[in-house]
Amino acid sequence: MSAPDGAEARLIVSNEFATVEVTKVRTGNGERLQITSVGPGGRSIQLDALLLQSLTWRTVLEVGEEGLRTPFGPTAGDEPEPLLRAPGSLPGGHDEQ
Repeated sequence: MSAPDGAEARLIVSNEFATVEVTKVRTGNGERLQITSVGPGGRSIQLDALLLQSLTWRTVLEVGEEGLRTPFGPTAGDEPEPLLRAPGSLPGGHDEQ
């Protein structure tokens, strides 16, 4: 499997359920961590430092909750929930405390 253009490092992480390729890439907007599913679907996502940091603000159960509902990836028409929300964007205009 070849690394994308601008890639600096590549790592394969796998277990009995999944295999992903993790690659550090440079884009026009800075460095990103690209995570690509190796297998059916081959979906990919690029995360910047802020999005990666926001993962540390959650527990493994909170991050993996959606994945447990759809373990084989999103279905047609599914829109992922944003990891970060704008202030006042919660239902009723209330912010989390």
